[in-house]
Amino acid sequence: MWTAALRQDGKVHEIKGPDGDMVSYHVAEWTCLRDLTGWPTGLRLIVRRLKPSRRDAKKLTAFEKHTGWHYQILATNVPAHHGFPEFPAPGRCGSWTPSTVVTPRSRTA
Repeated sequence: MWTAALRQDGKVHEIKGPDGDMVSYHVAEWTCLRDLTGWPTGLRLIVRRLKPSRRDAKKLTAFEKHTGWHYQILATNVPAHHGFPEFPAPGRCGSWTPSTVVTPRSRTA
């Protein structure tokens, strides 16, 4: 289920779309239809979708062209939290560091 993405200030993340209307970003956790064999235990896939910009429109996949959304996937092993107060801010917890995972299916623009 897609939910509206929030900015750091807690407000809904919206941008002006190609037609001039305000469009919000959406996020969801990808919990089914995935095989994570060989990946670290506890890995979570977070998907973000947004209306493509004119610059991104040239690089869309066939699926993205069909749906009209541009998708980005983030792989993380940070556990899900149900309340932000308990979640440490980046830089305040020595055991948390952002990283990038390179896979055989990785694609760069």
